[in-house]
Amino acid sequence: MKAVETYRKNVVVNYTYFLGEGKVFSELETLIFKYSVVKNKEYGFTINIHCNENFKKFCEELEIVPDNFYPLEEDPDIDFKTFWAYHKIKVYDKQPIGEWHLDVDAVFKEKPIFRDCDFQVGYLDNPPDVFFGICIPPDYKFPEFAQPSFKGFNMSVLCFHSQELKDRYCKEAIEFMRGNKNVINDDGWQHMVYAEQAFIKQICEYYNYSYNFIVDDTDYYHLGEFKKNQLEEEKNKTINKLKELLCLTIVQTQ
Repeated sequence: MKAVETYRKNVVVNYTYFLGEGKVFSELETLIFKYSVVKNKEYGFTINIHCNENFKKFCEELEIVPDNFYPLEEDPDIDFKTFWAYHKIKVYDKQPIGEWHLDVDAVFKEKPIFRDCDFQVGYLDNPPDVFFGICIPPDYKFPEFAQPSFKGFNMSVLCFHSQELKDRYCKEAIEFMRGNKNVINDDGWQHMVYAEQAFIKQICEYYNYSYNFIVDDTDYYHLGEFKKNQLEEEKNKTINKLKELLCLTIVQTQ
């Protein structure tokens, strides 16, 4: 697919995080986030952090100074225990098309390429192809595009280029979350993954919106499940490498 341009001026990157009481970032998670912000500053990007007061204080302790801090939009009609990442979809809904959203454990190692498509996203997530664990109230009606599958797009990095797609996706995802309050969710992931990751893939394919994976575009890294599954030796190697990269990057930007 033809690139629109390899780099745009005035690139905006958004991060979203709700830091709960007692939640502590590991050294690895902290270094990844700091390195991500430092790299985006190096590129000259505008950085917006959408967060609660706890995460804002955490950023201040790390001496992370974005261009803007924005308070999270709370929604009492959404069950936070089930839909723990609903704040991200709220941010997707209000951020303009053409702006990136990056998870706090994801890094642009190179400046991202903008593609001539409706949606750019990290990569295909492939959970078990057995549809289970979704408890739906009797008055909730699935949208016509919906399929009984958890397969979706990993949203650790994304950029909408279609206002219509962004509006349609956010509307359907928010309605699904509002329509499923007080759900018993034993495994703690199905409803959120379905609303955020599966819905967007199903919408793109049902309505023929074009999409492109970021891993095909640029040198991008997502810590993801590795933060849980890496052996201690691997984690220590990653931590030491990040410390070296941070020192090098900070020296180069001074």
